[in-house]
Amino acid sequence: MPNIQFTISPAPGIANDLIAVIYNTISPAAEIDRILKAPPHAAPHDFSFTNLPVGTYIVKIYESPDGITLGTLRHDFWVNAAIENVSAYTVKTFQVGLGRPAPYYDPAHEATNYINPDLNGLSYTVFKPGYRPLSWEANITP
Repeated sequence: MPNIQFTISPAPGIANDLIAVIYNTISPAAEIDRILKAPPHAAPHDFSFTNLPVGTYIVKIYESPDGITLGTLRHDFWVNAAIENVSAYTVKTFQVGLGRPAPYYDPAHEATNYINPDLNGLSYTVFKPGYRPLSWEANITP
């Protein structure tokens, strides 16, 4: 799940608590989470909202007089929390007609099926480019 992390350098003169609130754009009135940063604000503050579903969010930073009520809006921005789908690919070549055992599992000359235990539980595509032997590619999704 994605995280949203950012740093805020408060403007001079902010003496009260800072509250960062995150909202989903699908339901912008519903608060998802909040982070409180108490004074002093001499150095920048790091904020981190973790384990968010993929989506677009509104982040608002308020100056709060008591650490509970939101108070004065100081910053607001939209951010997209996304995660890239990562897949690992294994490419293994074999040559039809050789009948070699593991680790090649080449099919025999008259074979009509390709049997390779390395493919168990994997989605796969077999293709034959015109310039090299028939090979398979397994898409392994973690």
